[in-house]
Amino acid sequence: MCCSVYVQHTFSLTNHQYIKYMKKSSRIIALLVVMLWFITLSVSSQSTTTTTKPTIERQGNVFIQKSSRGSNGQAIKTNYIYQDTKGNQDTIYISSTGKCFVFKVAKKTGYIYRKYLPEITEQLQKEGKIDEKR
Repeated sequence: MCCSVYVQHTFSLTNHQYIKYMKKSSRIIALLVVMLWFITLSVSSQSTTTTTKPTIERQGNVFIQKSSRGSNGQAIKTNYIYQDTKGNQDTIYISSTGKCFVFKVAKKTGYIYRKYLPEITEQLQKEGKIDEKR
């Protein structure tokens, strides 16, 4: 124990001083968090690209919204049917990028999404039924 050093703190606060110190430090932390949030928000808003209004096309009584992205996002309906393991049958579509998919509905939310089928896409590309666009 020749090298051990004992340090005794002579600094002490009363309860009132301690509470005042903690309030001040919590305000500083809250201010820093708010500043960090504003900085993050401003940086993310500057990095996002501006979107243009989608174009609307009229065909008789039907108004069709075209995507504002590069491709028009239209899918081509095929004569092929996809059957899952539960026996549900769905029509296969081909996206504008040449990928096969079926429309599915989420059980909890009812959201309609695309379930892509890479194995079927590959098989149809080998048979020459669809072009590989990307």
